[in-house]
Amino acid sequence: MFVIFGWQKTVQPKESLLKTDCHRCGKEVSWRIWHETTWVSLFFVRVLPLFTKYHLACEVCRDSLPLDASTTRRTRNRHALAERARTELHDELVRRIEKHQFGGMTEGQRRYYKSSREHRAQDGAGPR
Repeated sequence: MFVIFGWQKTVQPKESLLKTDCHRCGKEVSWRIWHETTWVSLFFVRVLPLFTKYHLACEVCRDSLPLDASTTRRTRNRHALAERARTELHDELVRRIEKHQFGGMTEGQRRYYKSSREHRAQDGAGPR
């Protein structure tokens, strides 16, 4: 008997979640939830979902950070949350994005980057 099995990965964009700065591409962009599923396949047909992951990704440069299960549930049900809880969720996600993108920088480097960016925006030069 001859059986071919393997793994396939599907990645699908879901809803746009928030609009904030992406420090990698230097623009104010929408961040979208992406759903990634690893499937067991039999004869090249997806049969059983094995792993599921969610990521939050910039729509321009595709820089992404993984989301844990509890955060994913809160983001998907954010319309049912109170206004204060939605604001807290938004602020938490913005902090996570900044922590992810500024991960290798010291606090002084972060402050310099943010102040120079604000200074360029006030001068009308825009992000670089």
